[in-house]
Formats: sequence, C-alpha cells, structure tokens
Amino acid sequence: MNQRWPALVVGALIAVAVPLWVLIEATDRRQQELGLIVPPFAWPRVLVVHLLATLPLSLLTAAAVGPRLPRIIWGWVGLGVVTAGASVSVGSSLAEGLDLRHAGVLAGAVTRSVWCVVLELPWCLLGQSMATAEEPSPAPRWSALALAALAAVAAPYLYAGHLIEQRTKQVEERLQTGELIAARNLTAGLCDLGSDRPLTAALPGEAQNKPQARPPDELLAQLQMTIKEYSLAVEAPLPAGVPAARLERAQQLAMLGRLDEAARLLAPLGDRHVDLLLLRALVAQGQKRWDDSSRWYRRALELLERAPAGDAAVVSARIKAYNGLAYNAREQKAFAEAEGVYLEALDKVPAARAHFHYQLGRHYQAGGRPADALHHLETAVRLDPAYAGPARPLIQTLHTQTPGCLLRAWQP
Repeated sequence: MNQRWPALVVGALIAVAVPLWVLIEATDRRQQELGLIVPPFAWPRVLVVHLLATLPLSLLTAAAVGPRLPRIIWGWVGLGVVTAGASVSVGSSLAEGLDLRHAGVLAGAVTRSVWCVVLELPWCLLGQSMATAEEPSPAPRWSALALAALAAVAAPYLYAGHLIEQRTKQVEERLQTGELIAARNLTAGLCDLGSDRPLTAALPGEAQNKPQARPPDELLAQLQMTIKEYSLAVEAPLPAGVPAARLERAQQLAMLGRLDEAARLLAPLGDRHVDLLLLRALVAQGQKRWDDSSRWYRRALELLERAPAGDAAVVSARIKAYNGLAYNAREQKAFAEAEGVYLEALDKVPAARAHFHYQLGRHYQAGGRPADALHHLETAVRLDPAYAGPARPLIQTLHTQTPGCLLRAWQP
C-alpha cells in the first residue's frame, strides 16, 4: 500500500469530524431549545450531507494546490484552528447577517457548501503535507474539480428541497393536532433553510375548512406570539367552579405540550360534550394513546350527528375529529384506514369537501399514488380556490418528480 494513503485518510476523517463538532458547538442556546443547529444548516442531518458532499471537492483542491505549497504541517493545523474558532464565534450570527432566510434555498445551499469547504480544506491540506510518496501524484484535472464543485452544491440543494417538502407536511399536521411547540420548532428550521414554500393550516381560533397559506417567517412570528400568550395565560390563577375556564386552560396546556397537566384538569369534567371529547382525544394523541384518542374522536362524531350539519362550529368540530382519526391511523402505519377516514369524511361533511379532497391528495402523494393525488388536489382547488396556493407546489412536484409528469398538465 502506498504510504500516502493513510495520511490522506486521516486528513479526510479530521476534515469531517472537526467541522461537525465546530458547527454544532457554534449553535446558540436559542437554536438548541428549538432542536436546531447553527443557521443556515437547521438540522444536523443537513450538516452531515453538506460535509460529505463537499469532502471530494476539498480533497481534490488539496491535491491540486498541496504539492505546490511548502509542507508546513503545523501551519495547516493552525489555519484549521483559526477557521474553527472564527466559525464558533460568528457562526450563530452569520445567517442573520447575510439575511439567508430571505435569500432562497439555493443561496443557502451555496453558503453552507462554501462554509464547509473553508472548514475542511486546511485538514485536507494537512493530510497532503503528511503524505509521502516516491513520485508525486498528478494534479486533478479542472474538469474533476468542476464536477466536484457541482456535486458539492447540487446534492445538498436537492436534499434540502426534499426535506422542506417533508417538514412542510409535518408542520401542517402538527397544527392540525394542536402541537404548537413542535410546529414552531419545525417552522424555524424551514426558515433557516431559506424555504419560501407556503404553510397551510389553521391556527387556534381559525376555521378548519378555510386554510390560510402563510410564508414560513410569517407563520413563525404568529406561532411565537401565540405560544407566548398561552405561556403567560397558564400561569394565572384558575377560577374555581368554572368548567369553561378549566377546559380553556387544559386546551392551552395541551397546545404547549404540557399533556399530563392538561389530562389532570380534564379528568373531573367527564365526556359528555363535544369540545371536551375533542380535547381529551387531542391529549391522548399527544401521549401516543392512539386507541383512546380514536375512541374519543368517534364519540365526538356520534354527538355531532345530532347537531345542525351546516353550522360552522359543527363543521369545524367534524374536521378536527376526522383529521385526528386519520392522523392516528397514519401514526400506526394503517394507511388504508386513514384513506377510509378521509373518504368517510367526504360523504359525512359535504361543507368541507374541498378540505378533505386536499387531505386525500396529500395522503396519496405520500403513498406513491400520483394519479389519485393529482385528481384530489385539482378537485380541492376547483371546489375552493383558496386551496390553489398550497396545492400548486404539490401538483408541480407530482408532474416533475413522479410518473405524474406523464399526466395532463394542471391549469391553475
């Protein structure tokens, strides 16, 4: 074995390990509380993808310039330490200073790639300096460097797009189930990635069947304000002998993720009212007690059968119940059951047909059924133009990234 390879391998390992540690260490406490790392990387998996994607470019660059530079081993170590220290000191403010949240996904991917190369290159040069060989290896061609540069940006960019689509759906699901903290954390990550994809869901107090498509930064601001209001409200003394106040407090606690406290408040209230049943189902859902949650959702739907079908509050309650049942089924990998819930809802809640066509479209898209997904998404838009905003990127994805590209082009 050529004596140069062990040194190059060591340099490559250090080139991944040190930046990984540095960029996690650069994360401030606020980002840590959100489950994120230093912007604009958002999540650790994005950082890992970037470090691996840029490593070939860093190695090829070191191979191209290393033999032409003096073998200053400690010099490369010093340069690596300096770049690491600078990243730790200014890393948390870099994205804000460059306004990357509004620059777009591609600009964020380029910035992350450049940052990773800057951190990796000194350690790759260290490996080159430590390597010994009887004859120097030929320098890599410019075409190889160009291809590596393209891969260093393209692969993470495509991965970021996939992650944005995945996390966008999760935000909408968390808002449907009232998990404000989880929705806030995911939305903050989408902002860090530079996503401008609208997020469609109802915030507390909004009609479930009248979606509002909001940019991630706008939704994040509203979620932070709502969470702050609820956090202050639950610290106030609870009036004695007022069931409505007890129910409202339990709802606020549930949306803040304080499920055990919410369950204790609900225990004495029984299960004879729709709002109470829906909240008990929501709390059980957050505790992953899927069967209990689904039983209470079904009990709420039974009570709602006696209510006026066209009443706005009744429609909203039925939407919550059916969305909750479908979510429980998906979490248990019972995807056919979730489909059945949405189909039942289409029949039982005609006033919300557009909403459930949209949900079915999302469900079929996730299940790899592009033709069915397109049909239901287009139907949702036809029934309610308010769904054009959230449906458009989904339909474009189905046309360009699945066999749906062979189907009829959608006309908004």
